[in-house]
Amino acid sequence: MSSGEDRLRGLLEKQKDVFVAFSGGLASTLLLFMASRTGHKARAVYVDTGLMRKAEEKEAAREIAEKAKAEFIVADARETIKKKLKGRALAKHKVSIVESVISAEVVKVARQAGQRDIFWAGRSYNGSTRKANVIQPFLGMNYMDMYRMAKSFDEISPDGRYHVPSAGLSLRSHGLIDEEKLNTVKEATAEVDECALVDQRYVPVLFPVVLDQEFRQDRMVPVYEEAVTPVFNLYGASFVSVNTLSKSVDGSDGNYGKVVVIEASDEEGNLILPNKRLSMAVREKMLSADPSVGRILLKVKKADSKKAIAIRAMQTYDLIAAEPYYLPPQALNNICESLSKKLGQLDVYFDITPKPPGTIEFE
Repeated sequence: MSSGEDRLRGLLEKQKDVFVAFSGGLASTLLLFMASRTGHKARAVYVDTGLMRKAEEKEAAREIAEKAKAEFIVADARETIKKKLKGRALAKHKVSIVESVISAEVVKVARQAGQRDIFWAGRSYNGSTRKANVIQPFLGMNYMDMYRMAKSFDEISPDGRYHVPSAGLSLRSHGLIDEEKLNTVKEATAEVDECALVDQRYVPVLFPVVLDQEFRQDRMVPVYEEAVTPVFNLYGASFVSVNTLSKSVDGSDGNYGKVVVIEASDEEGNLILPNKRLSMAVREKMLSADPSVGRILLKVKKADSKKAIAIRAMQTYDLIAAEPYYLPPQALNNICESLSKKLGQLDVYFDITPKPPGTIEFE
């Protein structure tokens, strides 16, 4: 038995019923099966925020709970979330709102059952501790630790992929979120998921972000172009254009990290696609010219559309540090074509920002 299971067994000793805040992701799935293995009656409280992939996400979570022999309880928070997110553009506000609603719903269900203790799989808790005793058994563990523990369960089939965060798809909608944008994010996410298998392996982190593609005047644009044009010239570019989005990284109108978008093409108009050496050189030049740049996107499909999507593909050990995962050109083209067929003509960018200075999610 692993030290993680030993620790959980100790936490469960005085428990009768185990209430688990359950999203269906790796951490909460692992927690549910570990609780079941220790012989406790487990209750999986799934909060429907309306921000997960599609309707089948809830049914997938139900199937997991049934395999773990846990009672599956659904708390519908869709309208509450919708109202609270109205007019909210900043990523940190979205995270705070969604996590606080989820925690409040789980606490409410537990209290109705006369239970004060709640097991929370996430490493951060953004709710009240006055009405509940929140137990976080995975504090101090990284994603790969949980992945290894999950592999000891025949019923869990972890593929090593990073899934939707607790704030759901709200973080993958740049700026304000509305019904149309949320539907676009869901459709785009479903299409990208279909393309996640590359060379018989899943890309560890792969997801789309729907952008507010409005540009702003920025006196630094000529400096950016001067800095990166020589780099692109080495890779056959005869045209290089740089712009900054009107919304900063966190979706605000403020200066919390500029989002810089670059288009580079050869004489025939073929876009220059990202690779490791090119991207590292561009990043170095861009950040040397202006450390306030928070996100660097390279255009990989041109449609001259107001609609745009950024592809975030990363490889990471612990989600603390990460580097872009450079998809083979054919795989990247497949994603672009798949998105265009489903959503119509749109511009597609590839995010070449590492973590740090960027983040895994678009925040």
